[in-house]
Amino acid sequence: MLPGNRNQEDAGFIARTTDGGQTWDSIVPADNYNKHEWISVKSSDPDHILVYGANSHYVFSDDGGQSWKNDSVPNTGGTGGADINCLTMLDAQTWWGRLRL
Repeated sequence: MLPGNRNQEDAGFIARTTDGGQTWDSIVPADNYNKHEWISVKSSDPDHILVYGANSHYVFSDDGGQSWKNDSVPNTGGTGGADINCLTMLDAQTWWGRLRL
């Protein structure tokens, strides 16, 4: 997977490859979540994938990328929330993170 930032109107995109880069698919989170300037991708195992970015927002999959859920870290400072600089999903209930306030 690859996070990215193209321009202000379309602030982020997420792409994945399953064939070593021969082809790429876009992941389009629901409710225009692509606007959150994605910073990085983490995966603790093939089933748990996490993409995180600005304003405390992240999307995650616990089924290997078949479905995605939008979420954010509540009450994390700033007017739009903190940037998530490191967030690791160990399983559906256990997460470690570092925020830039």
